[in-house]
Amino acid sequence: MMTIQKRTFIWIITALVALNIATIATIAYHIAASKSESEATAGNRNFGGRNIMPRGGRQMIEKLDFNDTQREQFNAINNNFRNSGREISAELNRLRQEMMDKMALDNPDTALLNQLSDSVGFWHSKLKRETYRYYLNINNICNRQQKDSLKHYFEDEFSNTPQMRMHQQGKRMGRRR
Repeated sequence: MMTIQKRTFIWIITALVALNIATIATIAYHIAASKSESEATAGNRNFGGRNIMPRGGRQMIEKLDFNDTQREQFNAINNNFRNSGREISAELNRLRQEMMDKMALDNPDTALLNQLSDSVGFWHSKLKRETYRYYLNINNICNRQQKDSLKHYFEDEFSNTPQMRMHQQGKRMGRRR
């Protein structure tokens, strides 16, 4: 016959094994979920932690109903935009991190912070130029109906940015005063 200590010990071990299994299953689930999420968004253009055009190129091709020639042209335009955007984004992220590091110092150098701020503005402006060129290049391969759809597509994307939402919230809060 088992003693009470042995029974308690067995129950504790059983509970710990069950807890470990649940933990491993949770981790495996989250890894699988993040992989499927990253695969689903692989075609998206995420620059600087912001989605410029959250929908992938495939959705744009379908929405605009491109023919085979237009698809080839679009793929070339899209690849160029993604490559240049990725480079700009990397520089923006580097500058933002450097700026954050400098701001966190006990005695931050405001002249250096001004330079970094100007650099962030320069690269952000460069990204905006790449974005409008992207739009114009796609617009050039579209027929009249596709041009209208493209305009609506971009309007939807640009009007739903975090900056636009913050601006709208600020306007609403300002009216309450």
